[in-house]
Amino acid sequence: MTIRIRENTNKQRVFDEIMNKIQYLELKPGEIINEKQLADELGVSRTPIREALILLARENLISIYPQKGTYVSKIDLRRVSEMLYMRTIIEEDILTEFAKTKPAIRDEVEKTLMLQEYDIKAGDILGYINHDYAFHKILFVAAGHGEIWDVIGRVLVHNTRLCVMGWQTSKNDWKENFKEHNDFIKFIEAGQIAELKALIKKHQDFHLRKYLAKTLHEHSEYFENSGDIQ
Repeated sequence: MTIRIRENTNKQRVFDEIMNKIQYLELKPGEIINEKQLADELGVSRTPIREALILLARENLISIYPQKGTYVSKIDLRRVSEMLYMRTIIEEDILTEFAKTKPAIRDEVEKTLMLQEYDIKAGDILGYINHDYAFHKILFVAAGHGEIWDVIGRVLVHNTRLCVMGWQTSKNDWKENFKEHNDFIKFIEAGQIAELKALIKKHQDFHLRKYLAKTLHEHSEYFENSGDIQ
């Protein structure tokens, strides 16, 4: 039993590390995967690498072409748009219902907001993105729907790649995003439903429209289905 647990843990580690290389753009969209190089970097045989790549292909993060090779999937903007649309609907429903009770939640998010503020000063893109997701998870958990956020979080890797590219160019975008997080708290605690709904829509549009406008013309080779985004 101990051996099996250790094997499963190792498989999960390999999967997580390759996924992080993809979502944080260490492995670029469209880049060919070198299994031997990954195995050497992660200190494992090629078997868990191949197993992880198969699982990542199911998540549409890897494209496997027989007799040709294995590649990092390009960013499918139609998929990103659909996922953000789904998240917006769910988040609006959960948080507006939560705001009706005018809950005092500032203390619960204060540490995460402080970390985001530090990330901005330090220029830590990956830290800021991770704390961005942590902020939203805290809101879902406080509203009694933490498991729903876990489901959403598993598909946000596609959006993360777009965020990493978009936020590399301007800290002002981070500051705008950070201000919106503070507005989330203000509107929820005050029970300002109309303002909260508008903010949620703006917050998600920011992720797609603004990042897209800043990155598509510079890195068109990283994208597919860009014509589907109006």
